[in-house]
Amino acid sequence: MDLVLDTVDHYVLDDLYPEWLESDNFLRQTLSLLAIVNMGGVLMYLIPATISYFFIFDHRLKRHPQFLQSQVSLEINYALGAIPFMGLPTCAMFMLEVRGYSKLYDRVQDHSLGWLAVWGSVLTFIMFTDMGIYWIHRFLHHKTIYKYIHKDHHKWKVNTVKPEILTTI
Repeated sequence: MDLVLDTVDHYVLDDLYPEWLESDNFLRQTLSLLAIVNMGGVLMYLIPATISYFFIFDHRLKRHPQFLQSQVSLEINYALGAIPFMGLPTCAMFMLEVRGYSKLYDRVQDHSLGWLAVWGSVLTFIMFTDMGIYWIHRFLHHKTIYKYIHKDHHKWKVNTVKPEILTTI
């Protein structure tokens, strides 16, 4: 993410910040990462959701008795409204990486295990992320928070977007 941050800062965000706010300033990096994460989240939702809706979703399901009248716009608004909240922990993780608290390598040759480390990292990331999504979803079903945060997610009995598409991306 440090490479993305440097590139976006240089080509897009530099002109938006006052000159006294250096590019390695904690506040500036946080604001930049929040902007990048939220814009990326919106694009990572809208692009596959649109493709799924137009090319995968069976539009005959709109006639299903449990399909809500304005369900498509409700689902879009719900998902877009959740992005800033999901972006906060994502931004915190990226901030740790940008500040040097990670073992990420820019080149495969920099790691002693080479490609084995790359494929091991990919596998570990997929397993960790999948388990994280599972446990977060379980937590959202806890009786003290379910009705306040997560209940709306289950009011759609007929999905317009396959959840597997969005969670795997």
